[in-house]
Amino acid sequence: MRNVFTALLLILATEVGSETRKNASKFTVSVNLIDAARGGCWTNLQKVRSVAEEKLVKLGFSLGTFNFADTKENEYVLEIFVKSNRHTFGNNSFCDGGASVNFKTSTSINGLDHSATLAGFRSSGINPLWDDTMLSLVDLVIRQIESYFVSTGK
Repeated sequence: MRNVFTALLLILATEVGSETRKNASKFTVSVNLIDAARGGCWTNLQKVRSVAEEKLVKLGFSLGTFNFADTKENEYVLEIFVKSNRHTFGNNSFCDGGASVNFKTSTSINGLDHSATLAGFRSSGINPLWDDTMLSLVDLVIRQIESYFVSTGK
């Protein structure tokens, strides 16, 4: 009896969870890079953009090109931001700064426009190069996004 009850709970939880997930194919995403890294602290911008776009399309999103301020209903921006400076001391150098990846949209509440972030991660501190960190942050945010949207399996 206990196993039957557990199975029923799992089925119910799966059905409830799937009802709240949105179909990704009904949304458009713009991947926007903000590069404020200096001294070669972030060099693989195109790779980060390509990986992010590929994963979003695989989930079923359409790609667009627009700024956050221009977002409309059913549009999101995946904003990838790095601000870092290279510091050199003798033969040693490091990059100090921060990075973030946010999946956000604008929404109207009581007639006022607001920013709504669905998923995001940040990292800050000393880093030799932000390249691998940014790929990891994009991957973490994509995993968060997957829990909110039904993939169309493109």
